Amino acid sequence: MRELVYYVAVSLDGFIADPSGGFEAFPVEGDHMEAVMGEYADALPGHVLSALGIDPPRTRFDTVIMGWKTLTPALDVGIASPYPHLHQIVASRQARTVDPAISLTPDP
Repeated sequence: MRELVYYVAVSLDGFIADPSGGFEAFPVEGDHMEAVMGEYADALPGHVLSALGIDPPRTRFDTVIMGWKTLTPALDVGIASPYPHLHQIVASRQARTVDPAISLTPDP
């Protein structure tokens, strides 16, 4: 059986976004970044890895699962496939058009 690793940025009160759906409240600088870049670098979006000059690593993950609202910020800035180095699964209650690299699955 394969190992399941759950990795998510979450606030102390259990939210993965601010009340308006933004993610600006999550710090991108600090002592936690050493662990992020060392053990979890493949959890970063492809455009971030590219900007940092990092080839897509294979440290822990092979798949990312997200909801439509998590994918939307990437789409809004023209990134059709935010994690091209991972298998991407997006849950949505509606039929949507997504990049062929993304598996769209109905959200029950």
